[in-house]
Amino acid sequence: MNNHTHHHNGSIVLKVTATITVIFLVAITLNQIILNRHINDTIEENMEETVLRTAEQTENYLSTRVSGSIERLLYFKAESGLDSILANYFANPNAAAYSVAMSNLAAPLSTKKVSDSLISDLYLYTDYGAFTDGSTLLTPGFSLEKVALWSEIREGNSFLEFCTVRNDEIFRSRKWVVPVLYRFSISSAQVYSATRKCILVVNLDCKEIQALIRKIVPEAESAILVLDQEGNPVTCVNAAAEELMREPELLSRLTAAKNTVLDVRLDGKRYYGVARKVSVTPWTIVCLQASTTAREESRSYLQLLLVEGGTLIMVTGIVCLLMLHWFTAPLRELINCQNVRQEFCYEGNDEIALLTKSYNQMLRSSNEMLDREKQYSHQLEEKNDAIELEQRLKRRAELQALQAQINPHFLYNTLDSIRWKAEAAGAEDISQMVRDLANFFRIGLSRGREIIPLEQEICHVRSYLDIQKMRYGDRLDYQIRIPEELKKLYTVKLLIQPLAENSIYHGIKESDRKGTILITAGEEPGGVYLCVRDDGLGISQETLTILNADLKRGVTVSDGGYGIFNVNERIRLYFGRDYGLELRSCTGEWTEAVIHLPKYIPERTEWDVSDFDRR
Repeated sequence: MNNHTHHHNGSIVLKVTATITVIFLVAITLNQIILNRHINDTIEENMEETVLRTAEQTENYLSTRVSGSIERLLYFKAESGLDSILANYFANPNAAAYSVAMSNLAAPLSTKKVSDSLISDLYLYTDYGAFTDGSTLLTPGFSLEKVALWSEIREGNSFLEFCTVRNDEIFRSRKWVVPVLYRFSISSAQVYSATRKCILVVNLDCKEIQALIRKIVPEAESAILVLDQEGNPVTCVNAAAEELMREPELLSRLTAAKNTVLDVRLDGKRYYGVARKVSVTPWTIVCLQASTTAREESRSYLQLLLVEGGTLIMVTGIVCLLMLHWFTAPLRELINCQNVRQEFCYEGNDEIALLTKSYNQMLRSSNEMLDREKQYSHQLEEKNDAIELEQRLKRRAELQALQAQINPHFLYNTLDSIRWKAEAAGAEDISQMVRDLANFFRIGLSRGREIIPLEQEICHVRSYLDIQKMRYGDRLDYQIRIPEELKKLYTVKLLIQPLAENSIYHGIKESDRKGTILITAGEEPGGVYLCVRDDGLGISQETLTILNADLKRGVTVSDGGYGIFNVNERIRLYFGRDYGLELRSCTGEWTEAVIHLPKYIPERTEWDVSDFDRR
């Protein structure tokens, strides 16, 4: 055993004073975090002021522009000679007078429309007919009393009223417009005594409102959404505003907190949002400001802090690395000794010396334990191999002894002789029974093979059930429903017949009614299943639980259940413990025995125990 001796004095606690460098590093990091947070807060405040200013400018510009259009609308009645034209028409409202009035009104209506880009169309409604400038065709079959706008006209009484946004219901253009209603009266005591009420419908073009907003709002950074009094979108600028319309809860929160900046997220992006009331109109304007600018400013400051902090961290890290390298040199040598299972000698009175003594003692104990463990493991493996070989040989011998009890050729020849004599005597039922019995034994023996096609296994149980049906007559019936594609698979022989026998003697025989046995098969995850079902007396829940637990553990069940135990054990012997038998039942109604098998088609047809012993 090689010994390495080093002389180190002094407490290791003194060496740890080098961690002052780490404390310095933490202080720098905390300072940068605090400074970065302060910078971010300042940028946040600037962005909130920006979105408030953008919303205020947009609201002022929009309200000024719309109020100008409304003021010119109020002067329109006097400036256009509208009073005299309508008064003359109302004095004698016939077809000729209507044509004259239409001709006289077309020019002032057209001038008003052309002079104001916000106005899409004008429609003058009176009790004696409606008037337009004639430049835009009306909607075919149009009648003001029949469109949705009429309900707002009928219910309102204000001389100036903003209606909700909609597609133009009056003109064929079907533009997205906001109808504005201007109500006024025409009276002339010289011509007639009654006062005639008139309504001028002015459609404000939402596209023009959008173009107006685009002139003052940078589309790349801000998004504007204008809503009418019902919360419907008048217009929107930027895709973020369109996305906001698809978030009703978020939009409602913004409009409820008017003049208050909120932090919102749309489609994974962050925005500053604020809502303001547009004066003169019942509209609300919602402004969104992307936080991209804030992130860019914050990123530039952060980069500067990272450069400064990184330089300090690098210098501090190099110094600490050199000091720690010197401090931990004995520990690295100790680790190297551990790799080669050597004892390490370290002379001194510090903590490393105590660690060395403990390590050497642990190493000696560990080596002794490893040697004993290897010896015990080798002995255990030899013992397990011997037991496994003994069990395998024992099972093989049992199976071969069972098959050797019957001389196949003698049995077949004897049964054939009986069948010929029965046919000669005209006893067809006896002949059929002997034929089924011969087939039953022939498949059961299978020339010593343990793995046979599922088709032969079905033929085997069919022969058995035919024999039992002759015995029990009308009291027993059976059905076999096996998909053709599954009949090509292979299985351990003599699985289904013991379950069918169990169904007869424990289910149907003890019942006072006719019994039916149903044999089915199908695919399931990891393999296939075979199900034998009878409509006999069933099994109690308590007994069923005990039987399934015994089958799962692989122990012998009650005397009456040795057949199902044998089936379960043979499946697990050949295909492993992932497969086997389980029972299902409803007391007094039915019982199912379900076999779970792998999908198996062997490369050869001659098999013995060693080929499938997969435990």
